[in-house]
Amino acid sequence: MRTLCIPILLVLATACGVSNPTTKASTPTLAESMGSRCDGVKAQEAPDLMAWDSAARANLDRLRKQGVVAVRYEGKGCEVKLELLPNCKGSGSYRFSPYSARETKKARDANELFATLPLGANSLGGKLQQGRGLRTDSILVGTDALKADARVTRSSLRGPDCPRATHVISTVYLGGFAMEADEVKSLEGKATVFGVGAGASTSSSAESLAREGDPAACEEALSSGKENPLCSVPLRVGLLALDGLASDGSGVATVPAENRASTGPVTCPEGMSRVEGGSLLMDDRKVEVGAFCMDRTEVTAAAYAACIDQKKCEAPATKPREFCTYRQAGKEQHPMNCVTLDEARIFCQSRGLLLPTEQQAELAARGRQGRKFPWGEQEEASRVCFNRDKEGTCAVGSVAAGATPEGLLDLSGNVAELVESGRGYKTFGGDYSDRKWKDMNPQERGSSTSASPKIGFRCATR
Repeated sequence: MRTLCIPILLVLATACGVSNPTTKASTPTLAESMGSRCDGVKAQEAPDLMAWDSAARANLDRLRKQGVVAVRYEGKGCEVKLELLPNCKGSGSYRFSPYSARETKKARDANELFATLPLGANSLGGKLQQGRGLRTDSILVGTDALKADARVTRSSLRGPDCPRATHVISTVYLGGFAMEADEVKSLEGKATVFGVGAGASTSSSAESLAREGDPAACEEALSSGKENPLCSVPLRVGLLALDGLASDGSGVATVPAENRASTGPVTCPEGMSRVEGGSLLMDDRKVEVGAFCMDRTEVTAAAYAACIDQKKCEAPATKPREFCTYRQAGKEQHPMNCVTLDEARIFCQSRGLLLPTEQQAELAARGRQGRKFPWGEQEEASRVCFNRDKEGTCAVGSVAAGATPEGLLDLSGNVAELVESGRGYKTFGGDYSDRKWKDMNPQERGSSTSASPKIGFRCATR
């Protein structure tokens, strides 16, 4: 089987999406303490799930019947993680086809365990002691798969978890299996640990670790070529990368290489400007921000409407109210507002981009020099769209005097902009209704991200 190495930082996760216990860098992993050569472990293109948590297998079995399943798949060394994203789904369905295979996987030491069953291997390491090993026997009876020519784009996914997705599941291999720990010699001498007549162990030292699916039902499914609910355990998955996007380890996905800013010369996509990387002092700590590209203006109502017409975005769920700009005559070049956080993220994803981080937004607005405002140090009303609580938004870029040296416009005023902050979101830059200059300061943040006429967004690379 071909393998795929994904050299990125690990985000620990469970099947339900709860994540991120942290470990000190000096503390060895279980794999390392067992002597496993982690640099030789690869994240499999079609990972086996037998060592995965049983609740995760059951959750996958449920989700595959509801639509296209999105996941986050990543690995570094021995740490390989597959996280189901139940709050991100794609339209479409899987179709069952007969498939016949009988497989045995054995692990006599840590290296073999992490090489053959990297998903969940950490939980089994303690079983490999004093001449004991692991054996997994499985019967695969069918696949539940998308059409062979299916292509799932990031913009076609829906749900708040979607920015964290790296792949969708294209194929689920179904069947039954059993896993047993015993002395290596005893395991070698067995015909199978999963099969008709193999339900009870013949060795007093054997320990049954997992058994899912009925062997007789699996044999029947092989004979009939039909899916059998008693032999439909997800044992392996085929993965389909989303638009070539991969995780950068920060909890979100990166953009394609052609849209990714770098430290060298780069031409940003049309309508965007390059911002050089630099250092910021945030919350009394120094933060380094790499170079990136950012939209010169806030996303316009016209651009958002075009995304809907192209069936890449959805119409705003929020009911129109005063100063909302979507499909409003004369407001086509005003910033798109009254959108939910999910709707804004999907728009950026449709372009292979993401919402900016708050570090990117502050660096873009203040520069490496730490300006007070995007244009400089002075409080000049002619440079910003604000104090308009009775008029609403301005056309994007109409206050040209407020531009940054890179040509970025409206980073203060007009509408506050959605930015990512760690594992949450904030707003940045003040809005048209603000009256105080302190609200125009790029260091000011808003905590509410609910759909509002005062909140819009722009997109950036990572």
